[in-house]
Amino acid sequence: MEINANEMQVQLTQLREYIDGIRGELNYYKKHAQLNVLYCMYQSFYVQNQIRLNHIKDNLKSRRKIRVLYYVYIIDQVSFPLINEFVQAKKFDILLLAKDEKDLKKLEAMGYNVALVNKKDYQHHEKLITKLEYRPDVVFSEMPYGNLPSLKFGIRNWMIEGNWLPDYINIFGLDILNSALFCYIPYGYSIAAKWGWLKADHDLHCHYGLPYQNFCWLYFLETEGHLEMALQENVSGNTKNYVVSGYPKYDVYGNKENQTNDIWRHRDVARIVYAPHFFRSDPVLERTCQALLDLAETGKFEVVLKPHPNNNSIIKKYDRKFEEHEYTHIIRDGHKTQDLIESSDILIVSSVSMHADAIMANKPFISELGLEHFNQFGREILSCSDAIISPNSPLTAEMIDNVLKHQNVKMERRQKLLNQMMPNGKNASSFIVQYIEKQLILAS
Repeated sequence: MEINANEMQVQLTQLREYIDGIRGELNYYKKHAQLNVLYCMYQSFYVQNQIRLNHIKDNLKSRRKIRVLYYVYIIDQVSFPLINEFVQAKKFDILLLAKDEKDLKKLEAMGYNVALVNKKDYQHHEKLITKLEYRPDVVFSEMPYGNLPSLKFGIRNWMIEGNWLPDYINIFGLDILNSALFCYIPYGYSIAAKWGWLKADHDLHCHYGLPYQNFCWLYFLETEGHLEMALQENVSGNTKNYVVSGYPKYDVYGNKENQTNDIWRHRDVARIVYAPHFFRSDPVLERTCQALLDLAETGKFEVVLKPHPNNNSIIKKYDRKFEEHEYTHIIRDGHKTQDLIESSDILIVSSVSMHADAIMANKPFISELGLEHFNQFGREILSCSDAIISPNSPLTAEMIDNVLKHQNVKMERRQKLLNQMMPNGKNASSFIVQYIEKQLILAS
């Protein structure tokens, strides 16, 4: 019996569709099998940390100080209020770990005890952490993007593209990774919408599903609402490490002793801080930079450009202009970012997490972002914005003047939201230090 060409083509198409369906099912089960392996390892971290906890508590019975190591990946992201709380606490000894010699010198100039990571470039340096023989009990890192030796073959390329995650073993060394209790505080207040890090699979939530976040002994969360979100988003991971503490980096707001006005040169002008993100600001970044330089020309405004630490070509194009103008500045090393914002009159921002700074400082602010960039907490914050910059609504002097003229309109709403965002008031740092002390000493 002869089969004509059209019938054969139909049968071949049906066969391809059937094979594609089988292949899709196999890929589905393969993906979930790989995820389950990862989640099983995540769950095992809780048991490992309990073993480490008991061992450290036994060692601390000798009444020695609790040794804390704090990894400084980017100085701008460091929680200095927390570090200073550890420095002042009698039960603790803290050492900062710098990623390069430039940061080491900056931190030493600030009065801190600092060591270097074990890079080959510095193998003969006297400040290498291995040469100091500093064996920490507790380690803090605000850099969640890294891989652990135990997950070397558990993280697949489809989870986080291209095996991008750097190895934590090259930062802390195997001895510390196997013995210390690690802690995590988000480097930015978590108000961003769920997003994929370097095309990461969305099953691995950007704030709660990455390896380091599940590896940690303690993960300090901003609010009870963040705890609820973490439990919903990380249903198969390690959720036993969550502690609601508030956000220690924001303890500085309202502390008159920490405030500084030394960056500003002029009086009787409107002080503007522009904090763009190198990626999210791109659609309006150049126009906003030029508009701010035009405002500075009037002598009625003083502007600080505070870009994300990762610059792009647009920032590189404008950085010298902001350095050279009498009424503008550019700040790259922003370890006093919160002081800068609190001493300003208005904030323009496109870094998602820094929208929360405007609430904490109770400052009028203009956003460059839409609702799609924010989670439920971020959308509440964005509702407190005084204006939105977009390609169709560029920054103008009239916009700035109008915001400053009516800045009290949303002040009460910002104040109400501020109280919700700080469950321990401006005492998150002391809460964290006391919590760790209680877990390691008082409970031993």
